[in-house]
Amino acid sequence: MGNHIVGNMFASGANALVPYLDNFSQKEAKNALDNIWNFVKESYYFSDDAEFDDFTNPDKPLGKLLIKVFAFDKYDKYSAIDWENASDADWEESDELYWQFKKKYGLC
Repeated sequence: MGNHIVGNMFASGANALVPYLDNFSQKEAKNALDNIWNFVKESYYFSDDAEFDDFTNPDKPLGKLLIKVFAFDKYDKYSAIDWENASDADWEESDELYWQFKKKYGLC
């Protein structure tokens, strides 16, 4: 149960940033993600075996935050993609951001 709560906490933090995401610099995005992490890791429900469901998809707020942090120069490219009809290559490329995110914070 805790593993889904961790994903929900990350997603909730990113959802609060929606009005600002498009204008974030890479540094601001990194700071925001680190602040969310600092909150999540202190939670009673923290587990490094976190489940993110579709929260990290590039068209979701957490996914957009990951783009700003790990692929800043591609933010406009990713924002223009219709993710419901995206190519396998686009999905594979975006999955790399998810793995960078999990590695950075030691998540399984």
